[in-house]
Amino acid sequence: MIPSNEPARDPLAPVDGMALSGYVEVCRALVRTAGDSTRRIEEVLAAHDLTPDRWERIREGWSERIRRHPRIRTEFSRLYAAPSGEPAVGNE
Repeated sequence: MIPSNEPARDPLAPVDGMALSGYVEVCRALVRTAGDSTRRIEEVLAAHDLTPDRWERIREGWSERIRRHPRIRTEFSRLYAAPSGEPAVGNE
């Protein structure tokens, strides 16, 4: 069964409106808050126009795709390792 937040045809389609490149950007920002307060995490989410509930849906959707699809796993790794601000080819 495919989760409702995962498109059947294009695993690179946005999850709840967020492309993989956006997901990587938020992940990077959250990693920089490691060990910080919950307030700091909420500030990062707010800076990206995300509520905690929406972020959880996006995180779960992309995490599942990364786990299941080697292509997505590879693209996530490439984007995460790239310098910040690098254009995301084919993800918008």
